[in-house]
Amino acid sequence: MEGNKKGSIIMVPSLFIGHGSPYLAVTQNEYSDFLKELGKRIKPKAIVIFSAHWETQTLALTYTDDILDTVYDYYGFPEDMYKIKYPAKGSKIVAEILENRFKKAGIETKREEEILLAKSEEFTALIEERLVTAYQRIRNGVRNKLAVVSIERGASAGSYFTIPPQVQVEIAARKKIITDEHSGRILVDAALAEEEREKINAIIASL
Repeated sequence: MEGNKKGSIIMVPSLFIGHGSPYLAVTQNEYSDFLKELGKRIKPKAIVIFSAHWETQTLALTYTDDILDTVYDYYGFPEDMYKIKYPAKGSKIVAEILENRFKKAGIETKREEEILLAKSEEFTALIEERLVTAYQRIRNGVRNKLAVVSIERGASAGSYFTIPPQVQVEIAARKKIITDEHSGRILVDAALAEEEREKINAIIASL
């Protein structure tokens, strides 16, 4: 929807579009040309995304004004496919508008970060203070506040520089904290990242 100068609501066209293959991001064909042209003709003030990959009993909203990380949820593609960036920016204002509209419609919502922050405080009390301090220092010094990243296809998800095989072995052993020399973020192996992602999903889904 878009608003005009008088504050009324104007409906933009309803479109049902298949996202197609990830290769659309790096190849040119009739469909990719159509999508580019569509982006020039329709320019909404905001886009709201409902994800079917984040299941909760209560509708969770993401409140942030930061630029969101690009997540590569596909495997087996050429290296260039993992270097593509889509700097989508969040909006707390839009999220609050949605929250109010859902509330008026009788649909319960919960701010995603409220859930995660509460759990963060709970776990922080169980970790050595020096480690928490180091984590906070890294988090405050990097974009998107992402202090921990996984290794994806042999490279750091924080800088996309290749991690030497021996270092990858040490990271997978999980015996000490190892940081990415390029981004400064803490590195973890992909298996651990997936384990923690499943735990977070389970925590939120149980609320």
